[in-house]
Amino acid sequence: MSMKGKKCGVLISVVITAIVIVGVLSCNKTKLQVEPKIRFEVIKQNKLLGSDSGKFAHKFMLDIEFVYPSYHKDTTKLRELQRVFMEKFFTEQQRDFNPKTAIDSLTVIMQSYYDSIFTSEVQNIYTSGDSVPVYYLNIKNEVVFNDNKIISFLVENEGYEGGAHPSHETEGYIYNVDDQIFINENDIEGTNYKKNIAEILYLKIKEQYCKKGEKPEDIGFDKNEIIPNNNLTVNEKGITYHYNEYEIAPYYLGNINIFIPFNELEIYLKAGNPIEYLYNK
Repeated sequence: MSMKGKKCGVLISVVITAIVIVGVLSCNKTKLQVEPKIRFEVIKQNKLLGSDSGKFAHKFMLDIEFVYPSYHKDTTKLRELQRVFMEKFFTEQQRDFNPKTAIDSLTVIMQSYYDSIFTSEVQNIYTSGDSVPVYYLNIKNEVVFNDNKIISFLVENEGYEGGAHPSHETEGYIYNVDDQIFINENDIEGTNYKKNIAEILYLKIKEQYCKKGEKPEDIGFDKNEIIPNNNLTVNEKGITYHYNEYEIAPYYLGNINIFIPFNELEIYLKAGNPIEYLYNK
């Protein structure tokens, strides 16, 4: 072989070797990639219902923002997770619906419900000379924590059906994706959990809502009702308790959300509980 041919052969060999090395590195890089978390899509609808004409002219605004699980590498777990989100956002009867069908069904139900309210109430409003109010219902959910093992989420709604003010409601959930079950207080609580956590909640409320020298009772809180209520969410830093209007305080204070970090909480949690890995690292 000529010197020129040898040089070409060496060059080709180097190029092939480089390609192989790059290929191996690429494969290794793929293997080292972090598994993607459970992914979600957001489905929104803002719809004005009711009638703009006739004796019973009325309007009702239905605003929906639904966060819905759309990906998990295990399709069986994904389907069950979707059912969980459907049930808690809509109803148990709608857990097997797809989101669009569920939203369409809710729209029909709410249209009928508010039509029945206006039929009986609007006559009185018109007779008194008052303007007809625009009633509304806003429903949304929010994923507050997701690490593939546990998903914690909120379902919130705000509605107005007449009267002095609208109503608000928040429900929190913690879901074990692998075991396909909800995690509740009785799954994590240690000895005297409720008594000890009630004392922490009281102190947190005092810090968060009271002025210097005030006690929660001075601004309307009911001390006897400040207890763990199993309406909670979790993240990597701790647990948040959620209290709805009038549950522990007057309406003007709104919904009450109290966060307790794990460094204050963990001594009251039982060993081996399903969220222990979040703080015992």
